[in-house]
Amino acid sequence: MQLPSLVHFIIRHALAGAGLGAAVGFGLLLADAWGLATLARQANFGFAAWVLLPWGFAVTFGGVQVGIAVMLIDDDDEPRGGKRQRIDRSAVPVAIPVKVAPRKRR
Repeated sequence: MQLPSLVHFIIRHALAGAGLGAAVGFGLLLADAWGLATLARQANFGFAAWVLLPWGFAVTFGGVQVGIAVMLIDDDDEPRGGKRQRIDRSAVPVAIPVKVAPRKRR
């Protein structure tokens, strides 16, 4: 079974963004930026930082990449510019009187 082209498009862009995000996350840990790797080594559950930081970047970058890719889809199938219909300017706004009962104060 072959996936529809839109699903393939989304999966491809999500994987590209997730790969870039994971690379950024691991890069921050490997470069010991802001002492993240040192902090992870000294913590009891430091291995969680090595998993969760790249995972968070991967999810974020993947979602952003899919959003950007979807927003940049060029849709040439529909005509542009509207129907160029004339506007009926004979309609005039009319004030309608409304009676409002006063509220009772408590």
